[in-house]
Formats: sequence, structure tokens, C-alpha cells
Amino acid sequence: MQIAAYPVSGPDAEEARRKDYSLVGTDTPLAIERGLAEADWYTSPVPRTVMRELLERSDGPALRDTLLYFALIAASGYATWRLWGSWWALVPMMAYGVLYASASDARWHEAGHGTAFRTDWMNNALYELASFMVLRESVPWRWSHTRHHSDTIIVGRDPEIAVPRPPDLREMFLKCFNYRAWRRYLGNIAIHCAGRVTAIEATFIPPSEYAAVYVRARVYAIVLLAMIASCVYYRTWLPFVFVFGPNVYGAWLMAVYGWTQHTALAENVLDHRLNCRTILMNPVHRFLYWNMNYHTEHHMFPLVPYHQLPRLHAIVKDDCPAPYRSLTAAYREMIPAILRQRRDPGWYIRRTLPPTARPVGTRPTAAAIMTDGRLIVDGWVDVCAADELATEDVMRVDHAHHTYAIHRTAQGAVHATDGMCTHGNTHLADGLVLGTVVECPKHNGRFDVITGEPRRLPACVALRTHRVREESGRILLDVARVSAPGATTPVYDLQVVSNHNVATFIKELVLAPRETAGSSGDRESGVGSRESATGLGTQDDAVPTADGRMTKAGNGNRLPSYLPGQYMQLHVPAYGALRFEDIVVDEPYASVWRAHHLFDLGAGNDLEMKRNYSIATNPASAARELRFNVRIATPPAGQDCDAGAGSSWVWRLKAGDTVQASGPFGSFLVPDGEHELVYVGGGAGMAPIRSHLSYLFDTLRTTRRVTYWYGARSRQEAFYLDYFRELEAQFPNFHFHLALSAPLQGDAWDGPTGLIHDVLRREHLARHAAPDAAAYFVCGPPVMVQATREMLRHEFGVAADAIIADEF
Repeated sequence: MQIAAYPVSGPDAEEARRKDYSLVGTDTPLAIERGLAEADWYTSPVPRTVMRELLERSDGPALRDTLLYFALIAASGYATWRLWGSWWALVPMMAYGVLYASASDARWHEAGHGTAFRTDWMNNALYELASFMVLRESVPWRWSHTRHHSDTIIVGRDPEIAVPRPPDLREMFLKCFNYRAWRRYLGNIAIHCAGRVTAIEATFIPPSEYAAVYVRARVYAIVLLAMIASCVYYRTWLPFVFVFGPNVYGAWLMAVYGWTQHTALAENVLDHRLNCRTILMNPVHRFLYWNMNYHTEHHMFPLVPYHQLPRLHAIVKDDCPAPYRSLTAAYREMIPAILRQRRDPGWYIRRTLPPTARPVGTRPTAAAIMTDGRLIVDGWVDVCAADELATEDVMRVDHAHHTYAIHRTAQGAVHATDGMCTHGNTHLADGLVLGTVVECPKHNGRFDVITGEPRRLPACVALRTHRVREESGRILLDVARVSAPGATTPVYDLQVVSNHNVATFIKELVLAPRETAGSSGDRESGVGSRESATGLGTQDDAVPTADGRMTKAGNGNRLPSYLPGQYMQLHVPAYGALRFEDIVVDEPYASVWRAHHLFDLGAGNDLEMKRNYSIATNPASAARELRFNVRIATPPAGQDCDAGAGSSWVWRLKAGDTVQASGPFGSFLVPDGEHELVYVGGGAGMAPIRSHLSYLFDTLRTTRRVTYWYGARSRQEAFYLDYFRELEAQFPNFHFHLALSAPLQGDAWDGPTGLIHDVLRREHLARHAAPDAAAYFVCGPPVMVQATREMLRHEFGVAADAIIADEF
């Protein structure tokens, strides 16, 4: 058996190879596979009361600095106009250019985070204006910077890596004149004005924001054309000098500042102490740069306003590398490093932590009030004294493996929600309460603490809410019931029938009702088998439990009624520590695991949680079981951190183990009609597509034209192939296409190679008479889904509502 060419673990091996910095390149799926995407990042310890003070926002400092900033722009602009025609005009013009095109970058940045002012409209107004000044379209760059904070210097994920390795000195020189920004700005405006986004933008901008992108692009185009018309009509360069020219002659300081943030530091690490710089600067630089010289502190705590960063630095400095004493000192280290990386791209500056610092790999934790063991009366537990929760504050409470966030609004009312943000994997107790909303500390998304509903992107999934009250000077939390509408979702008691590998990192989990799990009748025979076309799964009557949930009568002895393409939530218990050596991995996949030391890894979980997994079975099958394709989330290579808590637990399950599941959920459903269906899949995205296809052919025996395009790295990563070949043989209107992106020598592969969306384009869409008349179902890794969606929309004119996508 040939060992697949998976990357060798360890930082030295990782740094030694050439990397693909594109967001749709080869390093993108690698980052996802290694657990580097949307991961947990280390944060230095800061007392909660101190952090609450640091998070306090105020209009005063930003109003003062903004008024001074625009006064300086006005003064230098006026002087330039008065002296125009003489060489003396160059002096104020250079000052105007630096203020306009370089200092606006920091204003854009802080206003984009929503932290400069307390008043939201002031942040939004400054952000839009500064975006225009620095040649950045406001909507794409807001989402780009969100990704930068989620995946800082993660190759293949971060769209804002300023100096890829090996460094390109020519590009760095042109950056001083904003050459790339000009080229990107003009090109993207043209694309957006035509009602399209680029393939790279599609990897981080949600489709719901596309209309805002197009509207603003057309406004930018109108301003640009008006500037050109003014220059021609008045026969003067002044409109260009004042509006767009500063990005030619005044952007050099933005580059000088920006390179210091991350250049030549570690890539693909989950600790900002290793990939960010803090530099001590004089007051002039700090005004121009709006304290972004405290860049390590900013990345750890992006909700802290710029004017509080010096204080934050004083608090965490003993846990961080020593700051550079000046801008000159930073470049004294950077310049030799950049030159060395030109011949040795794997080399990087290793930042040294002081003896007082917590070690690299320490798991981030948030201080919590633990209520286990306390007396519970009618479901209510005493949390703390009411005065411990200040106005517009939030605290974390953990009880019986659940984590909560208790908020006090500006009006003094107390409300409780689930603790974890539904968008980013972070606790809301580290966030900020403003009025009746809580702001997530990772992405600045907001939730209504009363209803749990999302109030600002990127948050889009509601929180569950919980009952909480104040009584006799104490805060009491109802830990038995939840107030969200979904609390009555049926809960099923199931048993594991089997749990075997179908790929190196994917297992097929088979669950059945407990009393039938061990029987041999009415079951599929194993991986790749056919399902019967008779019988429908039936749903038992749901009954409430003592804690307010809905469970199944008769000990959950029935399967849920579900539709093809829906998913279930598996209830993951608090299991403590889990070692990968306890996981059974089937051959030939175990050989790959041993070769890459994956059995040395582990996971841990101290809180109950739920994880979503799509159902791979046909709901009309007589087989009384549910099948799931579960991909294990391994930790990033070279990082001392745990694997995914939910997927690791699922992979350890063995025949006979019991599992609770709730659901079904989801709208990835088979459409009505007779139009052509095109399915595109990859990885664990196989599950809902298999459910669709089995239902369409085994049950409905459809006559619609259907094709399925599945992408895998090598032959041993593709599964259910026999099943799809059988469908092809029985139904002439169905065709299955497999493409391998990195076939092994032993595969003897003579079929299509490359990324699956490229194969679909080349082998099918380019020859299709009317590709815009079909319906498309795309399911798999996010980068594959996004690349396919953009190709369909912008190359083949497929309507957005004809593309149903589900990212795994």
C-alpha cells in the first residue's frame, strides 16, 4: 500500500516548502485539514474587571483625534492649492499625501472594527470615507479584514498577507506607490459594476452582501469619472492631486508601517505572540498610526479601542515578547530577514517569550463561575451576588457541562443566552454589551441578548436563550429549560451499529434505534451497499422531559422522519481527555496515520455540545438506520493543541455505544420539477448528496438528467463508488464523474485530474448547450463550494437561486 503524500508534521517541515498564498490554491484545503481555519487563538490573561474597563468605548478621544486629523488635511491641502504652480507646493502636498493616503489606513482599520467611537454611525461614516481615501472598497475589505483576524497569517486563508515568501522586492517597492492597490481597485470596480465578484472575494464575502458591493462600486466609479472630467474641463491636475493622487505620492508611510505588523514572522501558528510585532513609537507616529504599533495586543483583543492599547500593553507585556524599541529597531531586524527569505523561504524570525510568559500551546480559557454542586430548586441555581454583574457587562457561567453567558443591559435587566458565539468559536463572556446587544470579541458580530437573534454580520444564527432572574440580591439561572423555539426539537436515543473508515480522515457512522441495532434484518450490508426502495422512516410522538426538552416516547425506538439532504445534531458529552491511540482506524488508512504520527494526538472536552452531521441515507429506505460521513478535525501541524472535540468523539465510538441526536434540520432539499440536476461534492459533503441520489433513483426512479461530480485527492479517498456505478448501470439518465487532484502512483489513474470545479467546467459545462437551465447542488469544503458557485454564476450565468450550497 502506498503512503499518501500528506504534509509532514512539525514547524520545520512546514516552513521548508513553497506555499500557495492564493485563497483558492493548494494551501487552502491544507489549512482547513490541519485545523488552522477559524481556530482557537491564544490570548494573554487579563482580569475580567480590567478587561471590562479596557473595552469601554468613548466618542471623546476619537472625535478629538479625527477633528485634528482632518484639520491637518485641510490645512495642507489649502497650502498646496495656494502654492500650486511653484516648487514650494511640493512641501504641503507631500504632507497632504501622507495624511490622506497613509494615515487614513489606521482610521479605516479602527472604524472598521467599530471600536474608535462609541456611536456606531460615526464609526461607519469614518470607515466609508477612509475606505475611499485608501482605495479600498468598503464591503469587500470589511469581510477581508474579518478573515484576517480569524486566520492571521494562515497561508491559503488570510487575504492580507503583505509579504509572501519568498519576498518580491519589486512588489515591495511598488507598494510604496500603491501600485497593486490601484490595479486591484480599478479592476475590481469594473467587475463589481458589472454585477460580479471575483473568485477570491467569494471565499470570504457572503452572497447576501453582493448587492452592497455592487452599489458602492458604482458610486466609486462615478466619483472617479467626475474627477477625470474635472481635470479635463478645468485643465488642471489638482482634482487628481487631491482625490486619487495621494495614493501615488503619499502611500509610502502606510507600507512602512504595514510591513512591521507580520513580515518575516511565523506563518501557520495560532499564537499572535509569534506572528505579530509590537513597536514602541513616538507620539507623532502613534497619532498617524492610531496606536496600531501595539499590534500583538490588538490582534489578541480586537475589541479594545485604540486609545486603550498602551494600557493593555502594560498589562500583558510580561506574557509577550519584548517590544521593539523603535521603528528603526524593527527594520534593523526585518531587512536582513527579508533578504535571507529570498534565498531561504523557510527561514523566519522566531520571537522569544520571556520566562514569565505562558508557554506556546496553552489553551485559551475564559474565567467562569462554576455552579456544579450547588443546590438546584425547581431547575434554578444560585449563580452569584447581583452586584457582581455591572451594567452593560457579561459573565460566563458553567453548569453541568453547559456554558452560558449572563448579560446585564444598559437598562439594568438581566438576560441569559448560550455562551458560545454561533459564528466564531469564541465565548461571548469576552465580548461587550452595548444596550441590549452583545458584541462577539472575535468578529464584532452582534446578538440581541433578549431574543438571541443576530443583529450584525457576520453573526447569522440565533443563540438559544435561558431564563434568569434577580431575587434577594442574587442572580438565579434556570439550568433545566431553554427559551428558544428550537428547544422542543425531538431527541432520539440511538446505538452505534458500526463506525468504519471510508477515507483517511472520514468515517461512516451507522446508527440505529437501540432495540434494533444488533439485529441483522432491515439493514444495509455495509459501505457502498444499495438501499431498499420500500418503507418510510416514521417519527415517534415527542413528549416533554422534566427539563423542558422534547424526547421520544418508547425510549426512542423509532427513527426521525427526515427529508433527503437534512442533518441531525449529535449530542457530544463532556468526556474529558481522549487519546487518538484509542481510536480504531481501519487499514489501509491506519498506515497513513502511523506514518504521520497522528495516533500521538488527542482531544478534550469538558462541556456538553452539539455537532451537525448530514444524513447519508435515503429516508424511504427500509433499513432502520442513519448513516453519517464524519471528517475528523486534526490539529494544525506543529501546534500543541487538541483536535476537534466533536469529531474526535464520534471517531472513537464503537458498535454498541449509545448516542443522543436531535433533529432533523436543514433545507438542502431535492427540488421539484423536471430540470437537469448537477451535483458537485468533495470530502464529507458526500453525505447529503448520497441521500439525494438514493431517493431520486432508488425511490422515485426519476427520469431527470442527473450528473454527480466528486473530487478527491487520490483513489483511496473516494468512497461509495460501487453504489454510484450501479446507479449508472441501471439508469441511463445518471452519470457519475470522479476527479483526483493528487493521484498516487499505485492508483494507475487515467481519469480526470485537478480540482473538481475545473473538471466540471472542462468536461461538462463548456460543452453544455444551456448550463444556466440546470439546478446545481454543491456540497463540500468551503473553498470548493465558493469556487464552484462563482464559476457557475459569473462564467455560465447560472442564477443565484439555482445554486444550492452547503459548506462542510
